[in-house]
Amino acid sequence: MWEKNQQPVGNYKIEPLGLFRGLGKHPKMGRVKKRINPEDIIINIGRETQIPKPPEGHHWKEVRHDNKQDERDRQKYEKARKLHRFIDKIRENYQTDWKNKEMRIHQRVVALYFICKLPRHVGKEKYEDETDTVDCCSLRVEHIKLFEKINTIGENVVEFDFLGKDSIRLMTKNLMHKKYGICAQIHQYLFPFE
Repeated sequence: MWEKNQQPVGNYKIEPLGLFRGLGKHPKMGRVKKRINPEDIIINIGRETQIPKPPEGHHWKEVRHDNKQDERDRQKYEKARKLHRFIDKIRENYQTDWKNKEMRIHQRVVALYFICKLPRHVGKEKYEDETDTVDCCSLRVEHIKLFEKINTIGENVVEFDFLGKDSIRLMTKNLMHKKYGICAQIHQYLFPFE
C-alpha cells in the first residue's frame, strides 16, 4: 500500500539455476548462478501487510519492514518534478560558463550540454566487479571523436563509442550546436572528473 493505493509486490521473480548470460561484456558472463532457497531470501514488506508463508520445511532468511528505498525513490522523483522550475536557469548558466577556463567548471558544462542536448544518461562510478560502462559523467577522451564536418551529417559532429547501460555498445554521431563550435580544446576538458 502506497499513498492509499495498492501496489504490486516488486522483484518477486528469482532467476533459475544456470549460466549467467548478462548483456554485452558483463564480467560475470558464463559463471554458474547458484540455486536460491527460501533461506537465502530477505522479505522487505510493509508492517501492515501479511508476510507470505515460505514453502513447507523452510524459513525466510529475514523479514524486514524497511521503507528507505521507497523514500529515496520518492525524494528522487520529487526533485525531478521540481526541476522544471530551474531548467531554463541551468541552461543559461552552462551557456554562460562554456568559455570558462577553469577545468572543473568546463567539465561540468560539457556534461550538462551532453545531458541536455543529446539523450545521454548521467552515469555513475563503478566498482571493480562491475562492467566498465560509461555515460556523461564518466566519459573519457577515448570514447569521443570530434569532427568539424562530416558530409552526410553536417558540421560540428561529436561521435560517441562506448559501453553504455546494460553493457550495450553505443555508437552514435550527434550534431553539436554551432554556437559552441568544435575544436581540439574540448578534448582537454573531458572526463573523468578529478
